Amino acid sequence: MKVANEMLGITEKRLKFNSLRRKDDRFRRRKYKNSISERVKQKVRDFLEEDINSRMMPGKRDTITRNKIQKQTRLLSDSLKSLHKKFLQANKDMKLSYTMFCKLRPFRIVDPKYGDTETCTCKLHANADF
Repeated sequence: MKVANEMLGITEKRLKFNSLRRKDDRFRRRKYKNSISERVKQKVRDFLEEDINSRMMPGKRDTITRNKIQKQTRLLSDSLKSLHKKFLQANKDMKLSYTMFCKLRPFRIVDPKYGDTETCTCKLHANADF
């Protein structure tokens, strides 16, 4: 151990600590108490991808690519604040902050910009029954 200490600069305490630990635990990430479960993440993704909450853009080139994954773009139908309230009403057993709700939004779901739609989306023109 003295040789390792002199050559590598590793203390005896560190060597004992690493030799006592199992190999599986050495590089495992710590799970925090306040971390979000995969079930909640999936529920938020599914909620935002519903046709009521977002709509798919029709064009062939309306895609977003992240990490070599190409997905069709979806536009939010309402503000994120109101969608967060709607999500909490639908899932009363969950507690999820607005900030975390925004962080869990998938990359392909974006806020609508002025030039995103080729037609007017006001109530009069969106509903052909009037």
